[in-house]
Parts: sequence; structure tokens; C-alpha cells
Amino acid sequence: MFGRLNERAAAEWSRFTNRAAQLGLSIVTVVDVYQYAQTGTKALVNLYGEAESRDAWFWWEHVDPGMTLAVALSTGYGPHTHRDGVIYVGSEQNGSGVYDAVTAKTVVRAQRHQLRAAAKASGSGTPSRTTLATPTSSSR
Repeated sequence: MFGRLNERAAAEWSRFTNRAAQLGLSIVTVVDVYQYAQTGTKALVNLYGEAESRDAWFWWEHVDPGMTLAVALSTGYGPHTHRDGVIYVGSEQNGSGVYDAVTAKTVVRAQRHQLRAAAKASGSGTPSRTTLATPTSSSR
């Protein structure tokens, strides 16, 4: 039963990352939310391909920790954090920049499936810890 759930999650992850790559989107995972507002959400995110978390503002969206999102983003100065490199998803005038999302559970199951498939392919039978495969074009 869980094998099929993991397989479906891996297929969903593949569809998600392929769509993000086709649309030229970036993939972010919400680590923490530190403010919900009427016009959006302030959060700490991990951008795929980067080691450090960054501050982000999601225009017109309420996001939750653990969500992995395909987004159109820009970066700039954060007037509240007084830092450069803040990620802005969407814009005040054009709306949300979130195009797709997968749950934390889907990401974990997809990773489990990929680890088991890699171990089976190598013949070792022992999964090694790796990260999920993502198209390089979606990591900006």
C-alpha cells in the first residue's frame, strides 16, 4: 500500500518539477511563517539550489510551513528586515506568483520512493540519503 502511495508521490513530484521547469519558475519550500497579513505572508523559505534560508514576501497568498511551491519570483531590498536578497513572490499589482504546490507529505513520500529506487538500481539494497531530483532550470 505505502509503495503505491510513494510511487504516486514521486509521479506528482516529477510533474510538479517538470511544469516548474517548463514555465521557468523557481521552487521554494516554506520553512516558517512569521506574519500573515491581508495582502500576503512573510515567511522564511529555502530556495532549491541554495543552502541558506531567506526571507520572502508572498503577495496575496497565505502559505503554511512545509509547503513546496513553484513560483515566479524577484529579489530586492526588504524594508522591514533591512536586507538585500529578500524574495518577492508575485506583486502588489499583478497578484500571486504561486503557480503550483505540493504538500510536505508528498515531498517526503517522493523522496522515499527515489531513495528506494536508487538503492534497488545500485543493487546495494540500502538507500543513501540524497535530495529529490529537480530540473536545474527550476533552481535559480
